[in-house]
Amino acid sequence: MFSFNKSHSTAYAYITFQTAFLKTYFPCEFMSSLMSSEINLSEKIVSNIRECKEMGIEVLPPNINESGSGFTPLKASIRFGLNAIKNIGTNIVNNIIEIRNELGGFSNLFQFLSLMDSRKMNKKSLESLIMSGALDCFNHSRSTLFDNLDVLLSYVGQRSKSNDTNQETLFSIEETITEPNIIVKEEWSDFDISKNEIETLGYSIKLKPLDKKIVTLAAFITSIEIKTSKRNSSKYALINLEDSTNIMEAIIFSGELERHESKLQVGAPILITGSVERDDESFKLIINSYNEVDSVRLISDISIPVAIKLEKDLNNKETENLKNLFAKFPGTSPIEIFYTYNGLKANISINGITVDNSEEFQEELLETIGPN
Repeated sequence: MFSFNKSHSTAYAYITFQTAFLKTYFPCEFMSSLMSSEINLSEKIVSNIRECKEMGIEVLPPNINESGSGFTPLKASIRFGLNAIKNIGTNIVNNIIEIRNELGGFSNLFQFLSLMDSRKMNKKSLESLIMSGALDCFNHSRSTLFDNLDVLLSYVGQRSKSNDTNQETLFSIEETITEPNIIVKEEWSDFDISKNEIETLGYSIKLKPLDKKIVTLAAFITSIEIKTSKRNSSKYALINLEDSTNIMEAIIFSGELERHESKLQVGAPILITGSVERDDESFKLIINSYNEVDSVRLISDISIPVAIKLEKDLNNKETENLKNLFAKFPGTSPIEIFYTYNGLKANISINGITVDNSEEFQEELLETIGPN
């Protein structure tokens, strides 16, 4: 049997004390160093970010004017490191930091782009900087920058440091840059911002579930697509859900996906808990646990209504066929018909008739009423 002698025990106890001291009195510095040392270990980073939140430390998106190569401690927060962004290699990071230090910071977007080395900054790396939020400090929406990508790329390297250092200094370059007119776009939804952050950072920093309305709803899974973040190979899923009134798009991130993946099957009736994002046309749901309630629970004793959407009148024969179909598939799911025709809208609940909402029923329903 192997055991430590007393000298080893004393040394390890001393290191443990030092670590606890640093974590208690210099929490941002300690966690920044820890995450920087594990910058290529995605699961470790995600775990450490969660610990930061429990410690009251906010982890901020990368910032081209503040981020170092690794995670940077601030007063009460930590800034994401540039090396943690997908498609941003060490050469680009060194280029950014070197020029930024000489300038004291980039004053505007086009100054930054013009000073980058075009041999290092390409379309993919610029896309990743935008999608991760690293260029938010220049006060353009991410969607605007992304939709004007070709214009931005034309500025990369125009006046890089290596082009003509004998004729003008870095400090005079700003005056020679003419900013183009770019088409302003409405910012992406939080849902899409979160997806893009997962793609580039392996983690969604934008998403703050406690700032949103938390709901629990019953729905069927109508489709599910599991994706893998190219940044750190973490999985997430895009899900379409349908209840009795609507179809909703949802996203579930790696931690919750790992816990509930076996329950996420097409056709499964589930209770889901998450934060709702709503715009003028649709709902989107970010699936997450809340107050220790599982975010995904299979339904065994609740029947979700079958939603039948009609955008045309049914003739007598079609109506009779529909009644026969209901009789052919007896079950526990009630029926609701949503009728839209020539500007008329009506929701009709059919009392006393319930069906088995199986795939076979849905197939025959489509044959009976045809596509809407």
